Amino acid sequence: MAGPLDHQYNLGLESVYGTGVTPTRTYEWDISNSKHQWDPKPIQGSGMQVGDGAFERADRMVIVIGQGSGTVGLDVQTKGMGLLINGLCDTGVATLVGGTTYQHLFTSAMTDGLLPSQTHQYGVVRSDASGTVDVYTYLGVTFGKLEMKCDAGGVMTMTTDWDAKARTEGTALATASYPAGLLAPFHYGQIACTIGGSLTVPTTTALAVTGTVVSDVKSFDWNLDNKIDDARWVFGSRNQPRVAKRTSTVKLSTEYNAITYDSALSANTTLPVTITATSDQALSTGFATIQLVFPACKITSTDRPNPSADTPTIDYEFSIKKPTSGAAFYIVTRTSDAAL
Repeated sequence: MAGPLDHQYNLGLESVYGTGVTPTRTYEWDISNSKHQWDPKPIQGSGMQVGDGAFERADRMVIVIGQGSGTVGLDVQTKGMGLLINGLCDTGVATLVGGTTYQHLFTSAMTDGLLPSQTHQYGVVRSDASGTVDVYTYLGVTFGKLEMKCDAGGVMTMTTDWDAKARTEGTALATASYPAGLLAPFHYGQIACTIGGSLTVPTTTALAVTGTVVSDVKSFDWNLDNKIDDARWVFGSRNQPRVAKRTSTVKLSTEYNAITYDSALSANTTLPVTITATSDQALSTGFATIQLVFPACKITSTDRPNPSADTPTIDYEFSIKKPTSGAAFYIVTRTSDAAL
């Protein structure tokens, strides 16, 4: 019998869009920051009969093709993140660095404008004492948006928005399958941030080589919008959403110590930005790590700090652009996971 908080979130990678698979990965999700829903998209016929009292007829409403949507929130952990991140990027590769240490590299590059198609499954425990778990399985899931952030004093979190082609309610709940070993979240005490300087982008086996770490960043908030076209309605079905013109920003809240960033705003300077969280979880080579790399950023907006008795702070928004060569962003994880 399931306990009152044994809600379950599973994910599996589909080989054919909308053809469900048995999920292979279970995530420790934030149930307070997650939701899912199904819109049957009913169509109401316009015909009415004499004597209906100006009400539309129930038997003239039809259901054809629905659409699912949802949000998943969770901590960014030292293991098991590969399938989830790859759903937002489509370029993930896992490479052995040495011993039992693997590096997962994800980039903004795309080959055909389509993101991976996934099956998502929610096991929701009823509020009564029965321990009954209702299973909602969404097919043909495409990730549309990502937010990854961390504040001073907190852990790193991510929230994703998704679209689904179909939903079933009769599929059996997959057995929970968590990665073995430590699943600690990354936190603010492990983060180093660089702005500007020289950058060598990461490879399949090497982390990015960055500039000088800055000591004034209080928080970051990275947003990615894949601009998926989720309205590809055709006769009898809906085609897989395609990616359009993607946009991405990273916002940094900093202590106000210099006019360096203001000068970069005025001069339209292109700046690399990196965010690296190195955990204390030892691997055979180094430590479990996640690194966000943005090679070509432009500061697009900022506000002057108001004079106060407190330490002055200022927020900068960086628009993430594509450099002359290479990708617009890289996500790197060092982990003991041999596969995504």
